[in-house]
Amino acid sequence: MSRRFRIASILGALILCQATCIAPLASAATSNMSNYLLALQQLPVGWSSTSSSPSSPMGCLGNLMEPSGVKQTGSAQVTFQSSSGNALINEKAATYLNTTKAYSEITANLQHCRTIKTARSGHVLTGTVAAMSFPAVGQASKAFQVTLHFEVQTLAESLVIARVGNVILGIDYGGLPGYSLTQFEGITKVAVSDAEKASRGGGKSTPVVTQPSKAPQSISFKDLNGNPYIVTEMSVIDPAKGADQFTLPNAGNRFVAVKVKVTDTGSKQISDDANLNMTIVGSDGQTYSADFSNVLGCTNFDSGSYHLSSQQSSVGCVVFQVPVKVKVSDVEWSPSGGFGSSFGTWKVG
Repeated sequence: MSRRFRIASILGALILCQATCIAPLASAATSNMSNYLLALQQLPVGWSSTSSSPSSPMGCLGNLMEPSGVKQTGSAQVTFQSSSGNALINEKAATYLNTTKAYSEITANLQHCRTIKTARSGHVLTGTVAAMSFPAVGQASKAFQVTLHFEVQTLAESLVIARVGNVILGIDYGGLPGYSLTQFEGITKVAVSDAEKASRGGGKSTPVVTQPSKAPQSISFKDLNGNPYIVTEMSVIDPAKGADQFTLPNAGNRFVAVKVKVTDTGSKQISDDANLNMTIVGSDGQTYSADFSNVLGCTNFDSGSYHLSSQQSSVGCVVFQVPVKVKVSDVEWSPSGGFGSSFGTWKVG
């Protein structure tokens, strides 16, 4: 048996597929459960949709999404496979007669399931289950790491169970150890965001462009070498939308982008970093530093850096993460990351 085939056969036993695995979107279609699931175009390049077939229960992980004593009223599922065949993403959305009880039972079963032992193709498959640190999503969520051993091969699975309204999501990412947890976090945020929008009827937020309280103002600065330049605050985009489906703020935060134009007014070339120079002050009195994310409609200079010849200008956005209940009151600029000889502030209306 080839190494790739062995990996694919083990991954066929993804946690969410235990005994209840179904073909993509085959269940509860009439209740629009598919609206709660990821679509292929939301994933990075190199993934494709695939079907899953039922597999025998994997020890204490059997029937994970429909534990004993909990009635599932609807479900839908989708599975994606990497182009290498060495990784799978499986997502299941389900509704219950009692969603709170279902979430408690599912997560409790995972917390009590410490070791796994089952047979696959005449061979013994063993594994361990442990809670893992993961950003909170939805109304409630818990994450688990599963390690599987099959012959000489070791595979890892990360699983998030999240409650979104009256729906429970199970999002499972399995592959060779060392796969990108950062990518899994991004995929999970997108999946939960989709479910939240579906629970609200699919409404989408629209970025609001807020101009400064006065007409755009230019402030003069000097860099460490005494070279003069001006910065013009053009607008504040609040909230700003991430550049792609996987660029999302942390739970409880939003993106805010400040658009500025930097102009070299001297006779020599200047170079600096807008991400280091700009901070914002919130209505809570806290100062926020740049987040380094990219947003739609405005680039972050050259990852924050700009290099200008005499009389040349460059326009870009500096992006921040701000708590959803905090308003932006001031935009501050300090050349050379605070080591320059000047400082400027714009009030935000």
